[in-house]
Amino acid sequence: MAKKSASKMPEICLPGGMCYRFPPPCCSICCTIFSLFSMGGLFIIYALINGGYTKISGATAWNEEQIEHGKHASMIGAFIYLGVAGLCVFLFLCRKVTAPKHNPEDDE
Repeated sequence: MAKKSASKMPEICLPGGMCYRFPPPCCSICCTIFSLFSMGGLFIIYALINGGYTKISGATAWNEEQIEHGKHASMIGAFIYLGVAGLCVFLFLCRKVTAPKHNPEDDE
């Protein structure tokens, strides 16, 4: 029977044998950056709507209910992106903590 080689990738294994491998650090950094840009865009949309933004002339004007729904939806979306950014930072830190340590003696 062949012996299973030990994986060099950081992972967390549950007692049942199910293992989770963290994504590479670059994936978490990229996801965090895009989430923060998206969150910023939604905060800007909220600020525009809250500041009295109106649609282009010729389009149907928003009523009060649509304005409130727009503000509510943009804030919910921004907080969802904030949660995704937080999760990505958490995964990045987990990857750094569980990464195999480089031992200079191994290079000899």
